[in-house]
Amino acid sequence: MLELIDVGKTYPKAGSNVPAITSVTLRVDAGEFVAVQGPSGAGKTTLLLVAGALLRPDQGTVRVGGDDVYQLSNEARARLRALRIGFVFQQFHLIPYLSALENILAAGVAHGGPDLARRAETLAEELGLTPRRHHLPSELSSGERQRVALARALLHNPSVLLADEPTGNLDEQNAVMVFDRLASFAQQDGAVLLVTHDKAAAGRATRRCVLEAGRLSEPRP
Repeated sequence: MLELIDVGKTYPKAGSNVPAITSVTLRVDAGEFVAVQGPSGAGKTTLLLVAGALLRPDQGTVRVGGDDVYQLSNEARARLRALRIGFVFQQFHLIPYLSALENILAAGVAHGGPDLARRAETLAEELGLTPRRHHLPSELSSGERQRVALARALLHNPSVLLADEPTGNLDEQNAVMVFDRLASFAQQDGAVLLVTHDKAAAGRATRRCVLEAGRLSEPRP
């Protein structure tokens, strides 16, 4: 589903290049829930952005479903990202003037698709949002906002879910609900890549990797 091969990314700083990730190789197959742990500044978010076709690496290859995403045209890459990759971020990134249901449907604006309104309603029900679906983000709790963001990520039935500290702002009950949904997605032959510094969060994954100073390793069981 998702493969990174010898991927590296640096950022310019004070006249030099600072490595964020270095020679990272990682494969996430269908049915896998992979957690990447690491402290702040280890390169976790950079790794996720590169994996999600949002940030071009300086070296290496990223494949989603066999497609080399950075060899695609900008338009083709944007379409792949919209239809085959779902993103869940710690800060939710909801549109403040749209209702919860409209935020879920916002994922379908660019490329559309059949029965998206019905699927959005179904996702809202599955995630316990039906009574709140017409509320604005400012009227929702943090847990409800994260569930809206998760429903938005799932709208197009993606093959890959990428999650960046998705429970960092949530209480335990809402965190469990989010992790249950990520695990369910993997069990239905999706691929999940979670980055987190939380050991308990990583404990829900089927595989665990560690990112330190931009280098990825996989501890032995």
